[in-house]
Amino acid sequence: CLDTAPGLPPLKTRVYLDTWPQDPRELDDAATIVLNWEGWNLHLVNARQRERAQKLDQLMKRGVGLVCFHAATAVEKNVEHYYLDWVGGNKSPDYSLHPMAREIDVVLADAEHALCRGVGPMRFAEEEFYCKILFRAGDQRVRPILTATLPPERPEKQVIAWAVERADGGRAFACTGPHYH
Repeated sequence: CLDTAPGLPPLKTRVYLDTWPQDPRELDDAATIVLNWEGWNLHLVNARQRERAQKLDQLMKRGVGLVCFHAATAVEKNVEHYYLDWVGGNKSPDYSLHPMAREIDVVLADAEHALCRGVGPMRFAEEEFYCKILFRAGDQRVRPILTATLPPERPEKQVIAWAVERADGGRAFACTGPHYH
Protein backbone atom coordinates (compact mmCIF):
# COMPACT_ATOMS: atom_id res chain seq x y z
CA CYS A 1 0.00 0.00 0.00
CA LEU A 2 2.81 2.42 0.80
CA ASP A 3 4.51 1.82 -2.53
CA THR A 4 1.41 3.02 -4.41
CA ALA A 5 -0.13 5.52 -1.97
CA PRO A 6 -1.11 8.75 -3.75
CA GLY A 7 0.59 11.94 -2.63
CA LEU A 8 3.71 10.26 -1.24
CA PRO A 9 7.16 10.37 -2.77
CA PRO A 10 8.19 7.11 -4.43
CA LEU A 11 8.80 4.43 -1.81
CA LYS A 12 10.34 0.99 -1.98
CA THR A 13 9.24 -1.38 0.75
CA ARG A 14 10.55 -4.80 1.65
CA VAL A 15 8.59 -7.20 3.81
CA TYR A 16 10.17 -9.98 5.82
CA LEU A 17 7.41 -12.20 7.23
CA ASP A 18 8.38 -13.96 10.44
CA THR A 19 12.07 -13.73 9.72
CA TRP A 20 15.23 -11.65 9.73
CA PRO A 21 16.72 -11.05 6.25
CA GLN A 22 19.09 -13.83 5.19
CA ASP A 23 21.54 -11.11 4.21
CA PRO A 24 21.34 -8.30 6.81
CA ARG A 25 22.97 -5.94 4.29
CA GLU A 26 19.50 -5.73 2.72
CA LEU A 27 18.68 -3.35 5.58
CA ASP A 28 21.55 -0.97 4.78
CA ASP A 29 19.48 1.35 2.58
CA ALA A 30 16.48 1.45 4.93
CA ALA A 31 15.12 4.85 5.92
CA THR A 32 12.72 3.31 8.46
CA ILE A 33 12.27 -0.15 9.92
CA VAL A 34 8.83 -1.27 11.14
CA LEU A 35 8.59 -4.17 13.59
CA ASN A 36 5.40 -6.01 14.40
CA TRP A 37 6.79 -9.08 16.06
CA GLU A 38 6.67 -11.29 19.10
CA GLY A 39 8.31 -10.02 22.26
CA TRP A 40 11.09 -10.91 24.65
CA ASN A 41 12.94 -14.14 23.76
CA LEU A 42 11.01 -14.42 20.45
CA HIS A 43 11.80 -10.81 19.46
CA LEU A 44 14.06 -10.21 16.47
CA VAL A 45 16.43 -8.50 18.93
CA ASN A 46 17.15 -11.05 21.65
CA ALA A 47 19.96 -12.47 23.76
CA ARG A 48 20.73 -15.31 21.35
CA GLN A 49 20.87 -13.01 18.31
CA ARG A 50 23.22 -10.22 19.48
CA GLU A 51 24.46 -9.62 15.93
CA ARG A 52 20.94 -8.43 15.07
CA ALA A 53 21.02 -5.90 17.90
CA GLN A 54 24.43 -4.74 16.72
CA LYS A 55 23.18 -4.41 13.12
CA LEU A 56 20.13 -2.40 14.18
CA ASP A 57 22.29 -0.28 16.48
CA GLN A 58 24.55 0.55 13.53
CA LEU A 59 21.49 1.57 11.49
CA MET A 60 19.96 3.61 14.34
CA LYS A 61 23.25 5.49 14.82
CA ARG A 62 23.03 6.36 11.11
CA GLY A 63 19.62 7.94 11.76
CA VAL A 64 17.30 5.19 10.50
CA GLY A 65 13.77 5.45 11.86
CA LEU A 66 12.17 2.71 13.94
CA VAL A 67 8.48 1.90 14.42
CA CYS A 68 7.39 -0.81 16.89
CA PHE A 69 3.90 -2.20 17.39
CA HIS A 70 2.49 -4.31 20.21
CA ALA A 71 4.86 -7.16 21.19
CA ALA A 72 7.71 -5.53 19.26
CA THR A 73 7.83 -3.04 22.17
CA ALA A 74 9.07 -5.84 24.49
CA VAL A 75 12.69 -6.98 24.52
CA GLU A 76 14.69 -9.02 27.02
CA LYS A 77 16.64 -7.31 29.80
CA ASN A 78 20.08 -7.99 28.30
CA VAL A 79 19.25 -6.07 25.10
CA GLU A 80 16.97 -3.50 26.77
CA HIS A 81 19.66 -0.79 26.74
CA TYR A 82 19.56 -0.82 22.94
CA TYR A 83 15.80 -0.36 22.89
CA LEU A 84 15.87 2.43 25.42
CA ASP A 85 18.42 4.20 23.20
CA TRP A 86 16.49 3.57 19.98
CA VAL A 87 12.83 3.89 20.94
CA GLY A 88 12.87 5.23 24.50
CA GLY A 89 10.79 2.55 26.24
CA ASN A 90 10.36 -1.17 26.77
CA LYS A 91 7.61 -3.48 27.96
CA SER A 92 9.81 -4.85 30.71
CA PRO A 93 8.97 -8.36 31.94
CA ASP A 94 9.57 -7.38 35.59
CA TYR A 95 7.73 -4.07 35.48
CA SER A 96 5.11 -3.71 32.75
CA LEU A 97 1.54 -5.00 32.49
CA HIS A 98 -0.47 -6.37 29.57
CA PRO A 99 -4.13 -6.22 30.52
CA MET A 100 -6.99 -7.20 28.28
CA ALA A 101 -9.70 -4.60 28.66
CA ARG A 102 -13.10 -3.73 27.27
CA GLU A 103 -14.29 -0.26 26.33
CA ILE A 104 -10.87 1.39 26.27
CA ASP A 105 -10.80 5.10 25.51
CA VAL A 106 -7.56 6.21 23.89
CA VAL A 107 -6.72 9.90 24.19
CA LEU A 108 -4.22 12.06 22.31
CA ALA A 109 -1.53 13.03 24.79
CA ASP A 110 -0.16 15.75 22.50
CA ALA A 111 -2.70 16.80 19.86
CA GLU A 112 -0.17 19.28 18.41
CA HIS A 113 2.46 16.62 17.67
CA ALA A 114 2.89 15.94 13.93
CA LEU A 115 2.04 12.26 14.47
CA CYS A 116 -1.42 13.28 15.66
CA ARG A 117 -2.39 15.19 12.52
CA GLY A 118 -5.80 13.94 11.46
CA VAL A 119 -6.13 11.63 14.48
CA GLY A 120 -8.83 11.91 17.10
CA PRO A 121 -9.70 10.11 20.30
CA MET A 122 -10.56 6.42 19.83
CA ARG A 123 -12.60 3.80 21.63
CA PHE A 124 -11.81 0.10 21.43
CA ALA A 125 -14.46 -2.47 22.32
CA GLU A 126 -11.72 -4.87 23.42
CA GLU A 127 -7.95 -4.55 23.18
CA GLU A 128 -4.68 -5.41 24.84
CA PHE A 129 -2.50 -2.33 25.23
CA TYR A 130 0.65 -2.87 27.25
CA CYS A 131 1.01 -0.36 30.04
CA LYS A 132 3.39 0.66 32.79
CA ILE A 133 6.13 0.88 30.18
CA LEU A 134 9.71 1.20 31.39
CA PHE A 135 11.15 4.58 30.39
CA ARG A 136 14.49 5.95 31.53
CA ALA A 137 14.03 8.48 34.31
CA GLY A 138 14.19 12.02 32.93
CA ASP A 139 14.49 10.98 29.26
CA GLN A 140 13.52 14.28 27.62
CA ARG A 141 13.40 12.65 24.17
CA VAL A 142 10.24 10.67 24.96
CA ARG A 143 7.00 12.38 23.92
CA PRO A 144 3.77 10.66 24.92
CA ILE A 145 1.41 10.40 21.92
CA LEU A 146 -1.50 8.25 23.18
CA THR A 147 -2.74 7.48 26.68
CA ALA A 148 -5.40 5.20 28.15
CA THR A 149 -6.68 4.57 31.64
CA LEU A 150 -5.38 1.09 32.50
CA PRO A 151 -5.35 -1.54 33.93
CA PRO A 152 -9.07 -2.04 34.55
CA GLU A 153 -8.61 -3.31 38.11
CA ARG A 154 -6.44 -0.34 39.21
CA PRO A 155 -6.98 2.33 36.55
CA GLU A 156 -4.57 5.17 36.06
CA LYS A 157 -3.47 7.20 33.05
CA GLN A 158 -0.84 5.21 31.11
CA VAL A 159 1.29 6.06 28.07
CA ILE A 160 0.50 3.48 25.38
CA ALA A 161 2.20 5.19 22.42
CA TRP A 162 5.17 7.54 22.31
CA ALA A 163 7.68 9.13 19.97
CA VAL A 164 11.39 9.82 20.28
CA GLU A 165 13.73 12.06 18.33
CA ARG A 166 17.25 10.74 18.76
CA ALA A 167 20.42 12.84 18.76
CA ASP A 168 21.59 10.94 15.64
CA GLY A 169 18.66 12.48 13.73
CA GLY A 170 16.63 9.28 13.75
CA ARG A 171 13.09 9.08 15.00
CA ALA A 172 11.10 6.32 16.62
CA PHE A 173 7.43 5.64 17.29
CA ALA A 174 6.09 2.86 19.49
CA CYS A 175 2.52 1.79 20.17
CA THR A 176 1.78 -1.04 22.59
CA GLY A 177 -1.35 -2.04 20.64
CA PRO A 178 -2.97 -3.28 18.55
CA HIS A 179 -3.31 -6.88 19.68
CA TYR A 180 -6.38 -7.42 17.50
CA HIS A 181 -5.42 -6.27 14.05
